[in-house]
Amino acid sequence: MKLCFVAHLNDLSGANRSLVDLIEVLKNNNDITVIVPRKGELYEYLLSKGFSTHIIPSGMWVYSKNESKIKIIMKAVSNIVGEVLFFWYLISHHFDDMHFNSSTYGCGALSCKLLKRKYTWHIRELAEETFDLRFYDKKRSLSLIANADKVIAISNFIGDKFQPFIPEKKMVVIHNGVRIPKSESVECAIINGLLFVGAINQDKGQLDALKALFILKEKYDVILPIYFIGKITNERYYARLVEYINSHGLKESVHFEGYHQDITKYRTPDKIVLMCSKQEAFGRVTIEAFANHQIIIGNSAGATPEIIRDHEYGYLYNGSPESLADSIFEVMSNPNNVLMINESYEYAKEHFSIEITASKLELLLQSVVR
Repeated sequence: MKLCFVAHLNDLSGANRSLVDLIEVLKNNNDITVIVPRKGELYEYLLSKGFSTHIIPSGMWVYSKNESKIKIIMKAVSNIVGEVLFFWYLISHHFDDMHFNSSTYGCGALSCKLLKRKYTWHIRELAEETFDLRFYDKKRSLSLIANADKVIAISNFIGDKFQPFIPEKKMVVIHNGVRIPKSESVECAIINGLLFVGAINQDKGQLDALKALFILKEKYDVILPIYFIGKITNERYYARLVEYINSHGLKESVHFEGYHQDITKYRTPDKIVLMCSKQEAFGRVTIEAFANHQIIIGNSAGATPEIIRDHEYGYLYNGSPESLADSIFEVMSNPNNVLMINESYEYAKEHFSIEITASKLELLLQSVVR
């Protein structure tokens, strides 16, 4: 198949990392082109891997309430121009399927509709609820997504949220997959730290992790270092975190490490991974914890319970910092952590490898282009 994937941003954050992982597998049997909205980290990565890449300047069809009116207007204008550029690009380039990678971006979808080209859509997020974003024209955006030949939700949680807007026969749930590194079984795992991977933003729940850290110290007399890996995307929220750290005597235990494309050095069995999001669309971080022989404790909300089987493959807590602190102490007190770590790795390999996800998507796209 000749496939064109449309990226919504120019970075290598969650959705684009999933896109990259997919096309790395799909390129073995298909001709892949990727359209990006501008140069950046994603563009450079695709070029380094030899992918056919084309830039069509454009922006997302959502905006933040914190954006200036000028920026909002400029983005709207760029999308009008971008749609025209997509139209002429599609006239001169034929693909078996155009695949949009995010519900926050749809430049090119109208052109596909007008030219009667097949297109599919990946829904990977809740733009409004999780990121507090607003659609320029929500009704029009949902209409274009619903017009796609197939719509792929990355979890049942996401599928249920979009079910009122997407025809049932078009909606398919395909869980995300990640690269599962080949690895030997772990023989020892003495917990001596916590790891939190994700952008520093209120929806990710870093404050709950800090509160749990304080409760752990006060209730159990346990002091653990915590490493936050991720870009600061909400300065006000980050300021709240710093204020809490300083006022609760946690400064020596908390480490903000910033964004790292490669976090291998933090992926060690002696660190518990925390997933505190209240509306996690899937939980790539959760699968990556399994795949790297780490125990994960996740909030029993969003799509996280679809992945974590409580006390079998990871732990679920009830959403409160107190429950999280209790779960951390339980893991630290458990002599059978190695067993869970090794079985969780096999669980991830069997159910959430990128090869499984790519195979399911490829079969779906083949059914679309027939």
